Amino acid sequence: MTRNRLENKVFLIVDDDPLQLRLIEKVVSLIGGVKVATATGGHQALEIFHQSRVDFVLCDLMMFPMDGFELCRQIRKLPLSNVRQIPIIVSTGYSTLINVETARDAGATEILRKPYNPINLFDRVLSVLDKPRDFIAQPFFRGPDRRRRYQTPPGVGERRFSVPGE
Repeated sequence: MTRNRLENKVFLIVDDDPLQLRLIEKVVSLIGGVKVATATGGHQALEIFHQSRVDFVLCDLMMFPMDGFELCRQIRKLPLSNVRQIPIIVSTGYSTLINVETARDAGATEILRKPYNPINLFDRVLSVLDKPRDFIAQPFFRGPDRRRRYQTPPGVGERRFSVPGE
């Protein structure tokens, strides 16, 4: 079931550290059935977006010359029909509140705190598949749709009791 949902998905991994990039590429390729594209920086990542389909982005936050914040902003500005639905998972060892809020406002769907293991990454990927959230850009709000939960509508599965004497 999980494998079918990930079959033929294209993961774009962006990191300016070549060693880290190869390591993450190997971890993602273990998922099976996915296609992996890599970029050593934000400009190269944007070129890949223009050349081929991308279903997921996993990028480092602290890169040079284009950091993960700017990469998220640039991806969300691309003239693609599905750009709001593409999950962007940002990984960082600097998960301060200001970095998390800035990444979210720039266009990140999820934040993955370093160091992480393959299970954490896989869980996060499944999370964005199970609960997809569009990126919303409005005058007073920028970020992923905050409505994560699928709630049962009122009246379905509820038991309502009347209180005697009312």
